Amino acid sequence: MLFLLILTTALAQNPSAPQWPNVYALSFLEDTFSVYGVNQVSGTVFYNYSLGTTRVDRSNGRYDRFCSLNEWFLFFDTPCTQLVNNGIRYLIYPELQVCCNCCSASDGCGVVKPTWLQNATYTGTHMYNGTIPSYSWLTMSFEPVFYQETQDPAPLNRFPLEIDIGPSDKFMFASSNSWNTSFSSNVFNVPTYCQSQYMCDSSSLCGQVRGSGGKSELLKYLVG
Repeated sequence: MLFLLILTTALAQNPSAPQWPNVYALSFLEDTFSVYGVNQVSGTVFYNYSLGTTRVDRSNGRYDRFCSLNEWFLFFDTPCTQLVNNGIRYLIYPELQVCCNCCSASDGCGVVKPTWLQNATYTGTHMYNGTIPSYSWLTMSFEPVFYQETQDPAPLNRFPLEIDIGPSDKFMFASSNSWNTSFSSNVFNVPTYCQSQYMCDSSSLCGQVRGSGGKSELLKYLVG
């Protein structure tokens, strides 16, 4: 009886692993830490696992390694979109109407699964920003990823608060009580000026990831 009581108590203390919905739109603020200092951009993630599509819009791509380390874009303050459609990840600079094929799903550039945190280690409860009760998790990719979410017994009733990726990136999300799943799938349409045969610069991070079979350490900079 004592063993069962201890086991029941332990299970009650450890929430089930995080899971994100198959469809969502999520706004974020992203802090990047680099030789250029700390810079913050705003953005939105659109995701539909059933369609195999995802889109990440950043208000400025200059501080994202994939968007910036491509041709001359390191020197431009311009929005950048990463769009995965039909197994291809495109880099899109909408204000300039420039687009290139970065890499493919076989390179490790496809859509992240909704269960990407299923093997994360639970590290306890916290008060996020001193005001929001949260669950905290740690998962290892190419770098440690620290994740905080709101508290609820059901994983799909929780909402992300922060993703801290090693020393390089931090994503912060507005606290919400519902996932935004109502948006048009047209957001995943590939712009007419994108051509899959036009590859991103071979010396870019895209070029270095291509052909890696998903094993390139540079993929740690690929978020979303």
